[in-house]
Amino acid sequence: MMQRRSMLFPLVAALAAVLLYPALAGAQDAKAAAPKTYKVQEGEDLPALAEKLKPAGASANQMGVALVQTNQKVIYQRYDRDNRRLRTGTVLKIPDDATVMKMDPAKADTEFKRIWSAEQHFRTGLTLEKSRDMPHAFVSYVEAAKLGHGLAQYRLGQLYDRDMTNSVDRDVQESVKWYQKARENQVNVPKPMSGDRPGFSSR
Repeated sequence: MMQRRSMLFPLVAALAAVLLYPALAGAQDAKAAAPKTYKVQEGEDLPALAEKLKPAGASANQMGVALVQTNQKVIYQRYDRDNRRLRTGTVLKIPDDATVMKMDPAKADTEFKRIWSAEQHFRTGLTLEKSRDMPHAFVSYVEAAKLGHGLAQYRLGQLYDRDMTNSVDRDVQESVKWYQKARENQVNVPKPMSGDRPGFSSR
């Protein structure tokens, strides 16, 4: 009797292992597939983040472009206009190494230059607007918007809609155009309220 029981124990253990293995393997796969994240520290901007987070063998520009492409919506949502950078504590998804490395280095250099140039023009626009120099701020916003900066495109939509400083002539078509471009760049442009003109943000 004792011998029969001793023979059953290995069989039960083996059966349990067979039944539990798929569940354990699935949990491990899910954990491995979960994207890595990074919480932005105080004072960090895109070039610093790209240099810090790039995988071995990749350039900072490859990483910078991949970071923007992976986190574009979050970057615009968490942008601190007062400090002209991403808010401290923003959680970014880190693109996997394969995604970063597959980008042609030369193309990454060109694309990062465009992204960072647009950001510099936008920051200049914010600074000028804060100093009440709307005519020159408007020029900077236009330059940033042409380079694809979503928040600059949104600001142009607002200014063409209704500029309280009267520095920009109201232009319905231009306003709608820039609002739409901002939406295409994943900026959260509020939908018009009932009775407003299509494409205009609510006031």
